[in-house]
Amino acid sequence: MLYCLILLLCLSSTYLPSLSLNQDATILRQAKLGLSDPAQSLSSWSDNNDVTPCKWLGVSCDATSNVVSVDLSSFMLVGPFPSILCHLPSLHFLSLYNNSINGSLSADDFNTCHNLIHLDLSENLLVGSIPKSLSFNLPNLKFLEISGNNLSDTIPASFGEFPK
Repeated sequence: MLYCLILLLCLSSTYLPSLSLNQDATILRQAKLGLSDPAQSLSSWSDNNDVTPCKWLGVSCDATSNVVSVDLSSFMLVGPFPSILCHLPSLHFLSLYNNSINGSLSADDFNTCHNLIHLDLSENLLVGSIPKSLSFNLPNLKFLEISGNNLSDTIPASFGEFPK
């Protein structure tokens, strides 16, 4: 009897397609959990139907279904900067423009954002200093918009060291 049960389990896992979320989708779902979404803008970010997040609102993918862009502009999101998004290995474009992203930014928030080319955090509720190591953490960055926040201090001299 036990042998039949084990055989049945092995056969069912072999012949049934796996519908689990891919790694990019898992990262996006974790980011969603860290944000308040009163307008339900991220309701399509579900694990019910899609294995990849390429059809989710605000998400764009390349030909191999890797997430390359997350544009959550004006989604009415509230919460701290979702640094987990930097774990998306192919992410080039990130916009959180015109939300209520709050708190301060730290250099650690951007440690894994090495492929980011475009970052827009403008018109949010960010406070504190601009991390001095952004030019080191974001070596491919070509566009940075952080206006319309409550950031203090001066623009770090290291901003002159952005390679691109």
